[in-house]
Amino acid sequence: MRVLKKCFIFLILFLLLGGGSLFYYCRCIAPFHFQVEELTLTSPYVSPEAQGKKLLVLADVHLGTHYSHEDLEKVVEAVNEEGADFVLFLGDLFDDLNASAEAMELDEEALQAYLDRTSALLARIEAAEGKYAVFGNHDYGGGAETVYPQVLEAGGFTLLINQQAVLSELGLSITGIDDVLIGYGDPAAAAGLDPALFNIVLVHEPDVADQLLEYDADLILAGHTHGGQVRLAFLGDSFLPPYGKKYVRGLYEFENARQTRLYVNPGVGVTILPLRFLSPPEITVVCLESE
Repeated sequence: MRVLKKCFIFLILFLLLGGGSLFYYCRCIAPFHFQVEELTLTSPYVSPEAQGKKLLVLADVHLGTHYSHEDLEKVVEAVNEEGADFVLFLGDLFDDLNASAEAMELDEEALQAYLDRTSALLARIEAAEGKYAVFGNHDYGGGAETVYPQVLEAGGFTLLINQQAVLSELGLSITGIDDVLIGYGDPAAAAGLDPALFNIVLVHEPDVADQLLEYDADLILAGHTHGGQVRLAFLGDSFLPPYGKKYVRGLYEFENARQTRLYVNPGVGVTILPLRFLSPPEITVVCLESE
């Protein structure tokens, strides 16, 4: 009986230590240990001028109480180490701006300083050919809708709201579809894509891709899902948001006329729960190659 009692105590201690260690990892290590995923994309529509161009994809920062400017600064440093030609941001810069400002006790002046520092960090991001972005649903919610465009503009980003930027000298275009959950997303904004160009489409929610396959999109880039953020088999798709349940993480290829590719970036931040498990944050580098 004494031996059984000791074994039971050791088992309880083991479970407590193991559970505590796992929680510490999910809360304090995994959300900030981002990886750089490199992808080479080959297409006959990549022009000689765009050959070898590097697209750096960033999404879902969720600045707020769980993700600080210091955390974003580390991401900026990692981005600049890649020497990208384009930096493409897929939305959700903020988590819940109003709630974060209240939690951090920011008055109007302090909030403006917070936004200015955000812009200053974004301005430090280097891209030889340009920086482009779209809205995320959290950028519309939480009181950020009116400040998001100004923060991005001050950070050197071109915000695309159902708009297309044509870079004829490189033979490519970048189209931004607005957020479809809270915003004004219109996939038909991709209807005018030039089939002679290599066409990149930025969206926040990846499941919008199904509505873009009839157009001449070559590469669709999306965020929103956080790759599941906490990936446990028994949870299924519980942590997956609307418009992010079909395409969750990584590369998808479609057998349509254009052989469209979709890449879902799992983002660098967290939302709702400040945890990550089996879904590390990621910066994606896409290198364009001509077929």
